[in-house]
Amino acid sequence: MTLSLKNHNYVLNTRLGTNNDPQKFDEFRRAVRTISRKLGGLRAQEILQDLDFSQKEFEANRSFESNRTWIRKLLLWYYDPLYKCEYKMGIQPCNNVKS
Repeated sequence: MTLSLKNHNYVLNTRLGTNNDPQKFDEFRRAVRTISRKLGGLRAQEILQDLDFSQKEFEANRSFESNRTWIRKLLLWYYDPLYKCEYKMGIQPCNNVKS
């Protein structure tokens, strides 16, 4: 399965990308911990390890490339199943978003 992943803007449009603020990784980690029950413990730990690696890479050479790994896993393991479930139930995912 080839996954076209456009995470470049997702990461660049955060404080991490605009202000070179590595504390943004802490926010990413908190978000993963929040959904860790739904991800499963092993998958959550794997994503957290990927985040650690991405932060080290970012701090060493300001590269965003390794973020693709943890974002891809998050999409495949959390968001894809979430939307498939909602689709089967007849729920439009965008209907749950409050403005």
